[in-house]
Amino acid sequence: MEQKTEFTIEECVQVIKNSAEIILDEKSSQDSVCNAYINMHRVFLGIAGNFVNNSHIKNFPQSVFGKVLPATLAASTIQDALLNRKYTVALYKAIQQAHEKFPGERINIFYPLSGPYAHLVLPLAAKFSSKDISFFFLDVAKETLDGLWKIINTLGLNEYINQVFIGDPANHNHTKFEPYHILFTNSIQNTLNREPFLGMVPHLKQWLKEGGIVVPQAVNIEAFLYPEPIFIDFVTTQKSKTVPKDDEIYKLGEIFRWDTNFLPESLPVRNPNGSIEPVILPWGKFTIPEYQYQKPYLVAHTNIHLIEDIHSELSESGCTIPRGWPRDRVPQTNDQLDFFYYWGDDPQLVYTLNGQNPSLAAAGY
Repeated sequence: MEQKTEFTIEECVQVIKNSAEIILDEKSSQDSVCNAYINMHRVFLGIAGNFVNNSHIKNFPQSVFGKVLPATLAASTIQDALLNRKYTVALYKAIQQAHEKFPGERINIFYPLSGPYAHLVLPLAAKFSSKDISFFFLDVAKETLDGLWKIINTLGLNEYINQVFIGDPANHNHTKFEPYHILFTNSIQNTLNREPFLGMVPHLKQWLKEGGIVVPQAVNIEAFLYPEPIFIDFVTTQKSKTVPKDDEIYKLGEIFRWDTNFLPESLPVRNPNGSIEPVILPWGKFTIPEYQYQKPYLVAHTNIHLIEDIHSELSESGCTIPRGWPRDRVPQTNDQLDFFYYWGDDPQLVYTLNGQNPSLAAAGY
């Protein structure tokens, strides 16, 4: 049976409504959730296009603190249905909480770097009226916002839009606009490697209403030893094919944690010439244990605490940490690993082996 690729506007709206019902129903099966996102994807493709011919696929837009997914890759994240559902359900719960905290107020949601489909939030227009919620969108890329506007206009969602900005979320000035009740972001998929999450959240919290909600609430990264590499290439989205068994994996422990309710004691400083004075956040110290394989691969996993009981272990976004091992020998038992987070214009996890060879702690863009 051929799948339908063209919809009337009425059919588009109905697909979004049906998808929202499935996504938010805790009894929905994984297959039905995946089909819901497939159907939404077809709608958004028909309206805004798929950006396949985007010439900037390898040219990641630059933020003050890191790089941003171009429209092509941001649009492709709609395919990660089960993770998307967790984010959407978390935002749904956050909106309910905000209505309890701020009775009678229209809940403003600030969503930086939504991608051209904004598929994590737009389905919620089917569950709340434009009198109940509004959105601020912000992105560094014009083509991303062009695609988003096509969807907003076609689906008749203009009344939900407070403002749409083009700019860098890490230096956005929101002083002249309404404060927001919820700050929502998902720019943390690549083990915080070169992503602006840490740079933009503390900055944007300035305009979050007192008692407002940040989603996600916390993120932590754990290190493991694997017998072979596991990775995602963020340009081709190709994933490694082999997944080791549980008894082949050794967990070293937590190598970084960030709670959005608390700010670190020191923040990066921008110099008068525009350069960033970075902050180095020391974290975990680990000793390599006796391991059953001669050359262990260091792998990082991102765990996201979205809200309340909703958590997401991004095991598929585990990124091999292959760089930094000395080329002339295999890592030995009792070797010392020290992890740090370099928070600057090119944020990334780094580590040292026995005090030497600082190295990138995640593959990626």
